[in-house]
Amino acid sequence: MNIVKKIIIVLIGTFIIGLGIAFTTYSKLGQDCLAALVFSIHYLIDLPFFTYSVCYFIINGIFCILVLIFSKDKIHIGSILNFTLTGICVDLCIYLFSLIKMDTDIFVLRALYSFIGISLISLGIALYGSVNLGLAPYDALPFIINKVFKKIKYSIGRMIVALVCIIVAFVIGVLILNRSDIININTLLASILLSVEIPIFSKMIHKNIIKTDINIFN
Repeated sequence: MNIVKKIIIVLIGTFIIGLGIAFTTYSKLGQDCLAALVFSIHYLIDLPFFTYSVCYFIINGIFCILVLIFSKDKIHIGSILNFTLTGICVDLCIYLFSLIKMDTDIFVLRALYSFIGISLISLGIALYGSVNLGLAPYDALPFIINKVFKKIKYSIGRMIVALVCIIVAFVIGVLILNRSDIININTLLASILLSVEIPIFSKMIHKNIIKTDINIFN
């Protein structure tokens, strides 16, 4: 597969992640760990220019520095595209959802938005990660844990990173801002389901699209 096709897959995966986060936002049942961290800081600073995309870029920029120090082989053009564009995709999708006035008063619909959102995030991560053009800094952090602690697999490492994000988001979003749409049931579900769904989607993508049996998300 040539570099142009790989970049297109990265861009599609990045947009799908942004769409997934927009769905979980409209569910009002909490965010996945990284989005919860970003939204909590975004709401805390609460300035017109400090959009979700700006906050996402800054936080992932910090993560990127850590990855470059400890596992720079995980950073590539796909990493840059992902962490610069994901936040923009989130802002765009949330804006588009606001135009079509998606119903958030019916709990069944909110639960459906949650399921769709978490599954889309998993699919997007697996999709852009499948072409081996680098990982988003957040998704590369578990590999640093695995590099230091050899027996900790990606799925467990991701749960550890997620727990740290949840703690920070809980302190800011719940204790300080008293919001219920940052840390909620989705946060727990995403912590579990992302670790399960990403390897599954990755295996399917490698087998049916990339045509290899390699699965980097083990």
